[in-house]
Amino acid sequence: MNLTLLIAKRYYKAAYQNPYIRFINQASSIGISIGVLALILALSIMNGFERELKSSLLAVIPDVEYEAVQGKLDDWNKPYQVLQQQQQVTAAAPYIKLNAMVQKKDQLQAAIVHGADPILERKVNVIADFIQQGHWLENDTDAVIGSGLAKLLNLEVGDSIEILIPKTLENGRLAAPQYVKLTLSGIYHLGGQMDQGQVFVSLSKLQQVLGWQEANAEGIKIALQDPFTARYLGRQYGRLLDEYVYVLDWFRTSGHIYNDIVMVKDIMYLAMFIVMAVACFNIVSS
Repeated sequence: MNLTLLIAKRYYKAAYQNPYIRFINQASSIGISIGVLALILALSIMNGFERELKSSLLAVIPDVEYEAVQGKLDDWNKPYQVLQQQQQVTAAAPYIKLNAMVQKKDQLQAAIVHGADPILERKVNVIADFIQQGHWLENDTDAVIGSGLAKLLNLEVGDSIEILIPKTLENGRLAAPQYVKLTLSGIYHLGGQMDQGQVFVSLSKLQQVLGWQEANAEGIKIALQDPFTARYLGRQYGRLLDEYVYVLDWFRTSGHIYNDIVMVKDIMYLAMFIVMAVACFNIVSS
């Protein structure tokens, strides 16, 4: 190593004997420095995005969802107990998810209504920590929405809202929607699309609306110690369940965001590598 550095230092200083070669050498050295600096900055920014993805986005969406094939679990406690016993599972919670409309007077907005257990949901989903106004779910009449949806409908904490839940007859035709009147108890802010199309209500409220029993749920969601193992562990744990379920990991539901970050990161790395390669080639050729 000492011999290599000695030879490199000798030839590097020898280039200063000729003004032209000295200029080429200095310009190439500056090019390498700028390339390394740009690479460090770009990768740091991408790593920051990846960290925010893990700490913010992945903290408010389930790592894996086990959705009943038949649309309803007869007893969500059974798969809940099985999943809770797994070493990599930090928490689990039942859920019901519906497409609906949120109405205030003559204003309507489409949204996804999440039926969540007020206690268990906070162990899987930290969205309660992002509430800026009001509080998390406390009773069956409460509803929590995002700041974007609140702005679209001009809603404030304490306002009454109506949720229109579609109803299908036995012959497959749509009937008149079912109206559910709730009180806005909290407004959360995450930033982006997640603030504009989600409504959280208590699980027991949706069970009453749908005519389900207390033990019924659409599925079970879990949080893992490492969210990036969701694709493998999700399928592995799904085989342990007696119920027929769809395995939906976050790579399927929101993976496009992570894939975009990885792709941009690779492209920037390649571009910076080419810049440094050109600068190194100039030194060698000179």
